[in-house]
Amino acid sequence: MDARDAAKVALEALHFNNSLVQFADQKAATLIVINSIFIASVGGPADPLRAACLGFSVLSLLCCLLVIRARRDPFDKEPHDVVFFGDILPLKNGRGYFVTLASQTPTALAEGLAARVYRTCTIARRKYRCYGWALKLSFAATPLWIATMLLGGLR
Repeated sequence: MDARDAAKVALEALHFNNSLVQFADQKAATLIVINSIFIASVGGPADPLRAACLGFSVLSLLCCLLVIRARRDPFDKEPHDVVFFGDILPLKNGRGYFVTLASQTPTALAEGLAARVYRTCTIARRKYRCYGWALKLSFAATPLWIATMLLGGLR
């Protein structure tokens, strides 16, 4: 595979992994709504069942916030690329970006894209790990919430 083909594959991989990152954010937002409903309907920790439901729901919410929070790129010290907005904006204008982009060799462009794909994958991994915990905690809260509603009703 030559550098141009590698750049095309890397760009497709970047789009795919960016969609996974967005999907994790959307799933976390859904769990935020569900757990917020649990918290609002359970009320205070009046009994152990309610307290457990609240605890699992609050922990799930915290995990969801870790999914959707913005985070500094852990690879800031690596060479910059021509894809990430944080690397493009310092170029001052479209002309500066064009000059930088046009000066890239196909190999340099493919390497920059490959580095960006790797960075995006590390972000996706972190988000899905946090989402996994949020989902487990929500699953733990769900039967407790159902029991609370059946035994005590809405407060």
